[in-house]
Amino acid sequence: INAEYMGVNQRMMIKKLKELFKKEEYDILAGEASVQGLPSSQQVFAGSFAGFCEHLGVFPIDTIKTHLQAAENAKGFFITTKLLYRGQGIRRFYRGVLPILAGCIPAHTAFFGTYELAKAKAGIEDGSYHPIGGFLVGACAAIIHDAILTPMDVFKQRMQLSGCRRFGKYARNIIRNEGILSLYRSFQITIMMNLPFNQMLVDINENLKIFAKPQTRRHKF
Repeated sequence: INAEYMGVNQRMMIKKLKELFKKEEYDILAGEASVQGLPSSQQVFAGSFAGFCEHLGVFPIDTIKTHLQAAENAKGFFITTKLLYRGQGIRRFYRGVLPILAGCIPAHTAFFGTYELAKAKAGIEDGSYHPIGGFLVGACAAIIHDAILTPMDVFKQRMQLSGCRRFGKYARNIIRNEGILSLYRSFQITIMMNLPFNQMLVDINENLKIFAKPQTRRHKF
């Protein structure tokens, strides 16, 4: 009798565990669906805001990097940081931040907008692996992003290295003296650098989401 009772309990426990796993998997799928079901406008806004915060947060490091790359006799990271700080204090590290912030919002909006549109057009959201589709989506998003941000990056770097603080006046002087095409001198090399990076980023991201779907795994991660 005890053995039969224990067998019944074990069967009931297994049944309860199966129901629990099914419910947990449903909850995970529902949560995933609610995230992926956000309107494209909200996803684009989230991506743009993330890009804005990223540029603002690392801009002092970018200023130091620009000076180290441009200096003929670089003194090293710490000495360069000290020399920049002696000039105008903490404000010196943010010279040129206005053009990059003005450019990153439309650039990241275009990046994520193109990303979402290209995903829909390429049909890579059907739950299958699409290595070529991910590469194409990443390429489209990168080209649009760099076409918008490259001119602002030129303004940013020149302001970082010069003593100019007024973005509008400085931009007009560059365009008047060198022409609008001077802002795209580095576009080719920028694409050569960012195109494969974004292709791999998008492709790995999209295909890893397929690999890690909870339908094929019992855990949450």
